[in-house]
Amino acid sequence: MDIALDPSRLGLGHVIGVSTESKHSTVKVTTSFVLSPLESYRPESGVETVGVVCGRCGTKVEVSVASPEVAFGRRRRRIMALRAGLMATVGGFVLAAAIGGTGDSPVAGWIGTFSLLSLLHTFVHLVPMVKYEFGVWLSGSQPVAVREAHLISVLPANHPSFSGRRE
Repeated sequence: MDIALDPSRLGLGHVIGVSTESKHSTVKVTTSFVLSPLESYRPESGVETVGVVCGRCGTKVEVSVASPEVAFGRRRRRIMALRAGLMATVGGFVLAAAIGGTGDSPVAGWIGTFSLLSLLHTFVHLVPMVKYEFGVWLSGSQPVAVREAHLISVLPANHPSFSGRRE
């Protein structure tokens, strides 16, 4: 079963710590959180916002849950944006090579720079969005402090409240 259809496999996480570790030119960011089950359901159509109580802090967190149609639509649009970003990147590199192949051209440099930025944007922003699109997200109408302290994640198969099946 696709995870976008099964909210019982998702949990509300309470962030308990964020650590960063630097080695040479890389930075590793680790977020630690405590998961509690997301007791929700998929609506037949549209998006519903439900209040879920965090098992760690007791705060009522508003979570938006999309119907399967809306969840797949969001994922499909993000995949299309990912493909468009990759095509723009490849097209930009091809154009920069065609223009820059004749000598020193500032236009080729600008197009190449734009292509690198497009590639960076695609992998930094769009790939995680597609990878973690469950059709469930924290509602944007609640305070920033509540949104920063919580996240939606997949429950591990050995979680006590896991009601899905192992794959």
